[in-house]
Amino acid sequence: MGTKPLYAFLDLISLWVISELDKRRVPKLEIRNGAAYLSRELGTDYPFAHKALATVGSSVFGELGDWVDIGKSGQLAFHDTIKNYLRPVEYGPDELAAVWRPANGVWVNPKVQAGSPCVDGTRVPTGVLAALIDEDEDPEDVADDYELDVTQVIAALEFERAA
Repeated sequence: MGTKPLYAFLDLISLWVISELDKRRVPKLEIRNGAAYLSRELGTDYPFAHKALATVGSSVFGELGDWVDIGKSGQLAFHDTIKNYLRPVEYGPDELAAVWRPANGVWVNPKVQAGSPCVDGTRVPTGVLAALIDEDEDPEDVADDYELDVTQVIAALEFERAA
């Protein structure tokens, strides 16, 4: 009998989105207002895991048919203004977060390696590659062993060291 994880994938996506919004200096009040607005509009406990989000300056936008400023109770926004700022979360047909790409060359998929960060499009955990390199394995040898390109190994290492 297994234990229930403390956090579900949607919890992690939500925390990541809040962290990203904070890094982009979106005021905490706008984050709270945005979460409340999306929760009401979508009827969900995971508002930041449901829709594409973007920031422009200190404003946060959500896609609800049209792009709206969710921190300001849904003011309409111009798609062309914010399209280059979309977050790297992919959404499934149910509009829930399905895959997260927290860094170039890295993906998190709850159906692959129990949601551990992996080399994008593979089942190879970034932590395994970083551990091998930390044990003085040559990145090219590690890449050969896992049938990866050396740039993928370096991206995994950079991700792990930044974490």
